[in-house]
Amino acid sequence: MEFANIVSEYYRRVDAGDTEWIVSMFALDGIYDRAGTHYNGNDAIRQFYEEDRKVSLTHSNIKLWDIRHDIFVEGDFLGKGKDGSSRKGQFSDHWTFNDDGKVTLRRTSLFLGSDYVKE
Repeated sequence: MEFANIVSEYYRRVDAGDTEWIVSMFALDGIYDRAGTHYNGNDAIRQFYEEDRKVSLTHSNIKLWDIRHDIFVEGDFLGKGKDGSSRKGQFSDHWTFNDDGKVTLRRTSLFLGSDYVKE
């Protein structure tokens, strides 16, 4: 199974707001760890994408590394928050797939920059 192709398609689908396709990627007990906030299982993941995720983003400069059942990603995002303010940054994702081709864990890290920890 081409896990890297599935993950590449994810960024296109999330930018388009295709929640059904995204939720179908995950195992029923899959976990999305979004920068320390955990969404456990399909219902929680669906709620995140349909209700909790308030940003509208476009992902770019995606780089992927494929190691067996794990895909590692780095990229950029640009968009707007719920209040219309600009959102721009970098992220990394670690995706883990099971033998059935479903995501068991997605872990997202957001790069906030060195100024965040200066003082």
